[in-house]
Amino acid sequence: MTILAQTGSPADRAQSALPPYVGPLKDDPRQGIVRRMIQDAVQYVDESLSPQRVEATKYYKGEKFGTEMRGRSQYVSTDLRDTVNGIMPSLLRIFFGNGSRVVEIRPRNSTNEDLAKQQTDYLNLVICEDNPGFTEIQGGIKDAGVRKIGVFKWWWDNAIEKRVQSYTGVDSDQATMLLTDPNCTARVLKVTGDEQTGLAYDMLVTFTRSEGLAKFRAMPPEEFILSRGARSIDEAIFVGHRQELPIYKLIAMGYERSMCEHYAAMDAKLHDHPERLARRGDTSYGDEDELIRDPLTRVVPYCEGYCELEVWVQGADGTFTGTGEVLLHKVCTMGNAREIVAIEPCPEKPFTVICFDPEPHTIVGQGLDDYTKDIQFTKSHIMRKVLDSLNLSLDPRVEAVEGQVNLQDLLNPQIGGVVRVRQPGMMRELTHTFVGAEALPVLQGFDDIKESRTGQSKGAMGLDADALQSTTKIAAAGILTASQQRIELFARNIAEGLKALYKGLYRLQVRHQNKPRTVKLRGSWVTVDPRTWDMDCDVVVNVGLGSGTLADRIGYLKEVAMDQQTTLQTMGLVNPLVSLGQLRHTKARIVELLGEPDAAQFYKPVNDQEVEQMASQPPKPTGEELLAQTQMQAIQADMVNKQAEVQQKRQAMLLQDDRERDKLDAEILLEAAKIEAQYHMTIDTATIQAKVRAQRPSPA
Repeated sequence: MTILAQTGSPADRAQSALPPYVGPLKDDPRQGIVRRMIQDAVQYVDESLSPQRVEATKYYKGEKFGTEMRGRSQYVSTDLRDTVNGIMPSLLRIFFGNGSRVVEIRPRNSTNEDLAKQQTDYLNLVICEDNPGFTEIQGGIKDAGVRKIGVFKWWWDNAIEKRVQSYTGVDSDQATMLLTDPNCTARVLKVTGDEQTGLAYDMLVTFTRSEGLAKFRAMPPEEFILSRGARSIDEAIFVGHRQELPIYKLIAMGYERSMCEHYAAMDAKLHDHPERLARRGDTSYGDEDELIRDPLTRVVPYCEGYCELEVWVQGADGTFTGTGEVLLHKVCTMGNAREIVAIEPCPEKPFTVICFDPEPHTIVGQGLDDYTKDIQFTKSHIMRKVLDSLNLSLDPRVEAVEGQVNLQDLLNPQIGGVVRVRQPGMMRELTHTFVGAEALPVLQGFDDIKESRTGQSKGAMGLDADALQSTTKIAAAGILTASQQRIELFARNIAEGLKALYKGLYRLQVRHQNKPRTVKLRGSWVTVDPRTWDMDCDVVVNVGLGSGTLADRIGYLKEVAMDQQTTLQTMGLVNPLVSLGQLRHTKARIVELLGEPDAAQFYKPVNDQEVEQMASQPPKPTGEELLAQTQMQAIQADMVNKQAEVQQKRQAMLLQDDRERDKLDAEILLEAAKIEAQYHMTIDTATIQAKVRAQRPSPA
């Protein structure tokens, strides 16, 4: 048998730096080792784990225990189902509630904060839009609650997706566009109309998508096989995914049709696995179902396993030589004989396991069934006795003398019917005392035990009148807090398991996405290119134990925002305690918790360096300050103008005074000249002028 398909991607093989093994796999010396690993893993799962999970599934569905008696009550309590369904809404609100980022990428330095947010948002888009994330994670969590573990697997899907659509009445332009679209194949079925009125086309169009996507799913627990004694996925000697795939899917994976048909088995076992039958009911697969199938839809037992093996190479002569190097290998087998059809080194085991209550040193922990099965069994039997006692009280048995009572009349349940007797007193009722009142406190005691084990209290499940009656606010808050802490512990355990899923999807994007992708994140269209990301990343879990409800967290953040605002107002924008960017981050987180994914619609992004630069510059005047400055400048200009006017008037007064002085001097000289001419005497005009000037005030 030769290998006909290479598992993995070119990127995986490039990372392993080793060529994929090609050769006659039947002669591969690792064939026996791999077969024994698979057989041991299958035996461990089918004999040790599956019986427990089958029983838990029956308890969840409320099926009968097999100890029922005819004519007696067959009531079955549904404590496991009630507990799981009571916890699921709270857990899903934690993982998918408003603004939930339970698992996210953490930046390794301050320059990568925006990139880390983009990576987290993109991975959430991959989970919730490229995959049915809510449905798959809900299924995995329910498996963990009911069947002890939930298993997730991820892979890169390069399968070509085809979708067929039919169109009627398509005009010429639309038909031309469909016929020339490289992503679809169109076939014209019918043409109607003419050249004048316009042609209309009836078309059958096949759309093709060849772009690869990262995929994940919650695996059915019975399909996941692992070696006994495994402490974790990484430490397990062997982990694998067994399934039964139709021939056409194997052909799409690259296997040859003749080989797939050779391994197609009529005695396929997985469809009739006890766990699968327990989930869907007692409907077996049956050979007739295989016979009515199309040949290409017949199933083939196929196992994809991961284990550490020595690297062997095949020489030109066909012999194998070990290199002495042990690496993780991906091994694919077909058929019930589990013959290897493909094997090559691989970078990781694409599985993660979640558990409500992990058990140290083992991969399989405890589920909610371990907390409630004994309570459900005991309550069911107590309630059966109570109902039987009630039936006997309402419809008591009758003592009748044989041969003296018409039994046909006695067995007739008609109300008011007549019972014929041969003589009075030949029949009487056997009195029975109802014992339900004594049993009800016992049932309440078991409910209390269940609440203490699971954290599902009546007060935490809703407005229960009996639980909240005569209860103080502090006591009710204590009940809710205790219940919330237990659920948060479950959520933290689950989120720790989902870290591996995030990392796996992250590495798939880095290894396989070969071109940028434009998507809408936080309300904005961005181009994401995972090829530039680091292969390894830091993933953190945001579920904090005892952090309270969503309303509590919003209240805490509001208090922090108020304290930050007070600090900025008292110490300024540049201070050693709080920055404006930190205040914006707090307000943005409040908006996200309120259900708005794009906080930028409410608060602009803040760059603390720009804020510090702005704070170091002189502050720009406000409008009032500018108005005051303008008014001051106007007042100053007016004062200057008035001073100029005063100066001008003073100068004019001085000039007028000089003219008057000159006129007086001239008059003195003229009068002196007249006196000298008339009286022939000399006048001392200089002395007169000096005396006149001495009487004048000095200029300022």
